[in-house]
Amino acid sequence: MKTSNKLIVAAMLLIFIALFIYDEMLKTEYVSGRYRDPYRNYVSLNFKDFDAIDINSSTIANAKIVQGPFSIRIDKDAKEYVNITQKGNRLTVSADFKYSFLNNANPYVVIISCPKLNQLHTSATYTLHNSAVTDTIVLWQMREVLVDGFKLDSLLVNQDYGSTILIKNSHINYLSGVVGKANGSGSVIKLFKTNQFESVKLDIQNRSQMEVNNIQIPKLDYHLADSAKLILNGEAGNYLKKP
Repeated sequence: MKTSNKLIVAAMLLIFIALFIYDEMLKTEYVSGRYRDPYRNYVSLNFKDFDAIDINSSTIANAKIVQGPFSIRIDKDAKEYVNITQKGNRLTVSADFKYSFLNNANPYVVIISCPKLNQLHTSATYTLHNSAVTDTIVLWQMREVLVDGFKLDSLLVNQDYGSTILIKNSHINYLSGVVGKANGSGSVIKLFKTNQFESVKLDIQNRSQMEVNNIQIPKLDYHLADSAKLILNGEAGNYLKKP
């Protein structure tokens, strides 16, 4: 057999072996059922007894926050650049890229579960090559912080720079706070139809934005800075009018 033919046969054999191994790996993953676990790429961290959360680098290291027993899960690939610390009842999440920016495919880098959430602060500052970087305004590809499935008497939110908070599937009697407090901020908060609010009082500062999506709120009190925006969609646009 010619040398060229031998090389072709060898290459085809290697491809066949690689495909066989890949197929076996897929079968193993399917049989185990791991592919159905949304947290299969996360690892657990040991934090508890907190009811206040700071997501300092929300556009890079964002979080999904749910009500339940204390639990912290972090994408295993993000452990290299995400720092999670706790001081008293306050949990802090921040990002520090030692060498270069690292992207992450998961929609949420950190999954946080806690029985009660009293305060949530989000910002958009992280470290790259020992220098602070701030995302001042929200851009379409930036990550968001999700508050999902809480039943609370009250929640205080404070946002800075280009951070976004989504609130879904929650029953919160009183929601209050400041959206976009830091100078030049373009923060965004979005309230969805799946929520129930008795009273909402928010101060929308700088170039920030509040979006109310098809939800009726019995008592809505808001203040808009000159460059801030209020967006009312669906049912919200029918009656949420400031006197």
